[in-house]
Amino acid sequence: MSTAGTLDHAELEASARAQIAGASSTEQLTAVEQALLGKRSALKAAKQGLGGLPPEERREAGAVLQEVQHGSKERSRSAAGNWQRWSGRPSWPMTASI
Repeated sequence: MSTAGTLDHAELEASARAQIAGASSTEQLTAVEQALLGKRSALKAAKQGLGGLPPEERREAGAVLQEVQHGSKERSRSAAGNWQRWSGRPSWPMTASI
């Protein structure tokens, strides 16, 4: 999938993998996940671009983007778990609840 103003799914996934692999702490992983999946992310922009596609292409492209999103979340959480085991620090999520 490639539409004006968006990256294709292969670029999104490659970027996500590289950013997650490059994180060297749980704090960096938190920042990476926000950058990858947050409101101003390339993934969000790609999802917003789905509306301009024909219905058949929209379903397929949406499914691919969901796979990229899910895979990114899983890789990020797996990396966070590894950091937690190595450092003895709390695991994901890094926010406290009151």
